[in-house]
Amino acid sequence: MDIHFNTRVVERLRESAEAVQESQDTNELRDELHGVFSAKQVEDIERRIDSSDLSEFLGDVLEEWSGGDADELLELLEGRLSDVGIDFHYASDDDEEDAVEDD
Repeated sequence: MDIHFNTRVVERLRESAEAVQESQDTNELRDELHGVFSAKQVEDIERRIDSSDLSEFLGDVLEEWSGGDADELLELLEGRLSDVGIDFHYASDDDEEDAVEDD
């Protein structure tokens, strides 16, 4: 299974991660992360993870996250999803620069 977050989704998550840095409350970010997955993706993820609950899985990821930048969070999410056999990709700043250079 492949999951790809486009630039718009990544930007939204960056903004939410910045808000967490100020408030230290990860509940809104967990809900934001949960909301970017389609219903089919949620089903597929929940079939593969031990807890069978995406919210719990995302809560665990956020507990591991140092509260630093969004890229660190996305890399952590990528690693955790990879552990359960899901290829996770997201648009990064490097992708943006490459797209601009290609124009």
